[in-house]
Amino acid sequence: MTVHTKGGRIYPVPLPDEALWLALGRLELEAQWQENDYLLYRQDTRRMRVDVESATEIITIKNDILGYANVTRRHHDRKPTGKLAHRWWYRCLTRAGLVSEGTLSGLNMHRGRHTAATELQRSHHDLRLTQLLLGHADIRSTARYAQLDTADLAQALLELQEGQS
Repeated sequence: MTVHTKGGRIYPVPLPDEALWLALGRLELEAQWQENDYLLYRQDTRRMRVDVESATEIITIKNDILGYANVTRRHHDRKPTGKLAHRWWYRCLTRAGLVSEGTLSGLNMHRGRHTAATELQRSHHDLRLTQLLLGHADIRSTARYAQLDTADLAQALLELQEGQS
C-alpha cells in the first residue's frame, strides 16, 4: 500500500494479511478502480425514489404508488480532504464496534497510530521495526509513540527467562 504523508513523503507499507487483499480485490471489481484512485470515498446517503420492490416506504399520490428508501452512494475522489478522511475513519470505527453510530470524535486517527506503534513494540520488542512502520527519520520520535508500561516490562522479562531455560 502506498501512503502519502502530510509532509508530502510517499511511503510504502506492506500488507501481509491475505483477507485484506481479498477484500481490496472485491472493492476493485465493484468500483473498477483506476491506478491513482484512493480508498477514501465520499459517502452520500439520501432518501430517494426507488422501485417499489426495494422501497422501505411506499406512498400513494393520485393513484400512483411511489417507493422511497435511504440510498447510499459512494464517489471516489482523486483529492481526499481532511474531513473526508475523518468521516471514513469514524465509519471504520463504527463497523469495528469501537464507537456508536454517529460518533465523530474521541478516537482520532493519530491515536490509532500510537496504538499500532505500541502493539508492534509489545509483540516484537524492536523499536527499529516500529520506526519503519511509522516512517520516522529519528528513532527518538518513535520512542515517544510506543507507550509501554511495567506490565510490558514484566512480560518481556518473562519471555527472556523462558528463552533461557
